[in-house]
Amino acid sequence: MAHVLCTTTGLAGMLHASLQVARRLIAAGHRVTYACPLDVADVVRAAGVAYVQLPPIDFDPAPQVDTHGGRLGRKLTELRTAGERRRAGVAALRTDAFERLLQEAEPDLVLLDLELDELILTATRAARRVALISPFFAHEKRAGLPPLDSDVVPGSGWRGPRIGLELEWLRARTRRRRAIARTWTRYHGTDRRGVLLELAGEVGFPRTRLGQLDFGTVFTYRGLPKLSMTARELDFPHDELSGFEYMGPMVRPSAGDPRVDERARAEVARELDDAERAGSPVVHASVTSMRTDDGGLPGVLPRLVEAARRRPDWTLVLGLGGRADADLGSALPPNAHAFRWLPQLDVVARAACSVHHGGIHTIHECVAHEVPMLVASGRRFDQDGNTARVVHRGRGVAADPVRDDAEALVGRIAGLLEDDRCRARLATMRESFERYASERRLECAVDSLLSASGRSSSGSS
Repeated sequence: MAHVLCTTTGLAGMLHASLQVARRLIAAGHRVTYACPLDVADVVRAAGVAYVQLPPIDFDPAPQVDTHGGRLGRKLTELRTAGERRRAGVAALRTDAFERLLQEAEPDLVLLDLELDELILTATRAARRVALISPFFAHEKRAGLPPLDSDVVPGSGWRGPRIGLELEWLRARTRRRRAIARTWTRYHGTDRRGVLLELAGEVGFPRTRLGQLDFGTVFTYRGLPKLSMTARELDFPHDELSGFEYMGPMVRPSAGDPRVDERARAEVARELDDAERAGSPVVHASVTSMRTDDGGLPGVLPRLVEAARRRPDWTLVLGLGGRADADLGSALPPNAHAFRWLPQLDVVARAACSVHHGGIHTIHECVAHEVPMLVASGRRFDQDGNTARVVHRGRGVAADPVRDDAEALVGRIAGLLEDDRCRARLATMRESFERYASERRLECAVDSLLSASGRSSSGSS
């Protein structure tokens, strides 16, 4: 039996997906400890997994300059003290708690969320065997693959051919270089990225392996093994990258979400039962719990409510992602029901269609229940790329968050409700998802990592 330490950001989608990883590894005979900088102890322990609380992530670790010398004096002081403040920022990251956990727990393998930069660098300094778990599709530059935050479909339109993809990578990397340069000009390397670069230098992690331009995360860590909780069959065809493995989606079992109170859960169940008795198709809609700009589903909400008003034969069940102040445009019609937090899996399991922002975990849940998707991309991180993949693979259609009015949304949803071919393709995709579990891709990959590190693994095959 091997000891696996699993650590993620604790954000809802990643939390539930990674808990599926933990459950499967425990079932395979491994011992798993889950550590997190957010307080998710109740959720993790309820899943039967040992838990350790870590200090919260410091997103602004470097101390600010305190000076009364005017703008010029402040700038000069910032420049003069930049190195000292970067080093102070490294100390403020409080990685010592994670270092102590590594020493005391002595894990045979550390599975780390791709976005936990300081913990990744700390684990490599501690000479632990590290693999990154990720909710993202392949995101390093490969032949045939656009940047993950791009809406380009290979082979489609003027941007789809090989030269178009190269230009798309050039555009994406140029945009990121400019953003990095603007931030350095303003903060002189004392922003979070600059502090992490200082830490990387201290632990001896080569800058050439940080991967600073391929994706919207701070770094992508070239050369570290990555276990992607996505399916190859949903991604675009591309040249494979050594060390990147598709584990298949980790869709949580239907279980209580502590953010959903029992009153809301009972009310949702009543609305679903009423819709079933009336023969009313349930249209599920969910807003990401991440804050976005005006684009994506939050901006579409008033038009979606109006679409429900125009189709009283539908039942709209809407989750607001915790937004108490969501703009719904007007009073809800009788066939529309909004909840601050939604028991999403309960609704998706009985939905005829799902309208969402392009989050990968919601996409996986929809495929698992063969629910056609209307995706209004939130245009954050991987959401444009996820939307492009859903449409390319024929598992849904895209909404235009800016141009689609209520009538257009009615037409798109009605088309999905009648699209038998989309449902057939979803059934095929669901079967491919299930093969990842039946073939034990996760368990075999973990055993391979443990064998490579010279550690003993479980008896799983």
